[in-house]
Amino acid sequence: TRILSAQLNLQVAESLLCKSSVQSVVADLNAAIEVSTSYQVRKDLRNTVHKLQRQEVFALKEVPTTYRELIRPFEVGVGKLPDGQRRVVLVDDLVASGTSLIGGMRVLKDRYPEAEFRAITLFSNV
Repeated sequence: TRILSAQLNLQVAESLLCKSSVQSVVADLNAAIEVSTSYQVRKDLRNTVHKLQRQEVFALKEVPTTYRELIRPFEVGVGKLPDGQRRVVLVDDLVASGTSLIGGMRVLKDRYPEAEFRAITLFSNV
């Protein structure tokens, strides 16, 4: 991020986002279970909840891509945008489903509704 910020002359705002807690994601999935009319979806979501409840820290990879739209993978962090800054570039190391970037943007959009968002993906060895 530091290299990217220097090359693009961007100011880095750290800690704007933090991972959601396991409990928060489990609550999202339980809410989805309650409203689902599909036996298979409820079964899949219960299995996912069971896996997550064994974790201490939330790992997005435990939620099947199909169901990631049902959760909030991030929460608002302790950081703040610098005064007057309304353009935000989200940086992710790799994009598989886009859940991290979309989830991060949704959380920040709620906090900074006037902000404009873009995303950059850095590709790493997979």
